[in-house]
Amino acid sequence: MTNITPAAAAARENARTNGGQFGEQQHAEASAGVVRPLPKPEDFHQDFADAVRDADRAANGDSNDDEHDALIDLNAAAEGYLEAHRRAGTLDLDSIVTGPNGQQQPSFHAALKRMVDRTEEVTGDDGSNDDEFDHLNNFKEVVRSHFDLPEDDED
Repeated sequence: MTNITPAAAAARENARTNGGQFGEQQHAEASAGVVRPLPKPEDFHQDFADAVRDADRAANGDSNDDEHDALIDLNAAAEGYLEAHRRAGTLDLDSIVTGPNGQQQPSFHAALKRMVDRTEEVTGDDGSNDDEFDHLNNFKEVVRSHFDLPEDDED
């Protein structure tokens, strides 16, 4: 499983606790006057690198649990990254860009948002292991190509 950075952990906790409401830890910190800075988009770059590496390793293994965990970690990094861009006022879900092959395609933010939405579909009760595996591979390639991440050949 990915060793997620504090920024991603804080974003994940905030995004998933009571629909974004404070959880117990956040209440305790707020009462004690602890103020954490909001994560910045670049705080998630290492999370993406770690999640893609773990996804490569999971894809080379035999465990559906490892693949599922890698997908959840990759999704958490994407959710945190998108939320950080939203808070910074730089979230772009509408632009069409020219890809490396010269074709028009959605912005990276829009592609990530679609991947996050698809993760919810494939990890639900109706999703299959094959669907999760295919989605994990598509998701990691979207992230890998944007951040120019190397393939992990470790078995």
